[in-house]
Amino acid sequence: MMQNTALSSETEAALERLNSLPSQFVPDRLRASVLDVASGQAAHRKHSEEVAAVSLAARSAGELGDVSAASLAASRLAGLEQVRLYLPSVELDPAAVTEALDNARELVRLARGNVRPALAVEYTLECEAWSSLAGLDGRIIGGAPEPLDTDRAARSVAAAHNADVENLVKAIAIWNVGQGDIINLLTIAADLIRQCQSVAERSVPVNAQVRAANLARRSSGLNWPLPGSYSSLACATLRQFRALAAQEV
Repeated sequence: MMQNTALSSETEAALERLNSLPSQFVPDRLRASVLDVASGQAAHRKHSEEVAAVSLAARSAGELGDVSAASLAASRLAGLEQVRLYLPSVELDPAAVTEALDNARELVRLARGNVRPALAVEYTLECEAWSSLAGLDGRIIGGAPEPLDTDRAARSVAAAHNADVENLVKAIAIWNVGQGDIINLLTIAADLIRQCQSVAERSVPVNAQVRAANLARRSSGLNWPLPGSYSSLACATLRQFRALAAQEV
């Protein structure tokens, strides 16, 4: 005789959710706990359905005055009430949830480590250094830095990239303190890692464009402070801004 091995709808749904995640996000202990909960939910559902069916039979027997059927139904309801005490748990194993979250946080942390701001645009640093000294005599610092078209383009792509980095860092910080359904949290974590990989990949052409713009600026002879100005203080200030930018990256 063949045994019925059909999965319950609860187990099928649980498997679908688990299989939607990358395997590294689903430790064996969590998978087992999720499937146990699904099995428990199926048992509770079937028990509720049986209670409803017996209750309906009891009402029908009472309406028909069938004392024997009513007594049998009452006896079955009492038995089902006892069965309820032994139904499996529908709560996830807290240790399994903790393990999965700790694992996900580590995976996100590693991916986050590859997400960095764009390299500093030299023209931007010159403007910031110049502005910090703008109250001094123009002979000391010279005129304001003049941008090249390559500077403007590099500033634009660097700013867009840095905005992506900032938004992603904020999203990770929010996720780190998030609570709720473990599968939803792991789904978000997997998406955050994909975003980290995408932003990190996009930084390669962005940084290449910034390097090219910085080289073009130095080659143009327009880089601030211009030769001939009393620029020792200006040069020292610019070095400070470069050092700060290097720390940020």
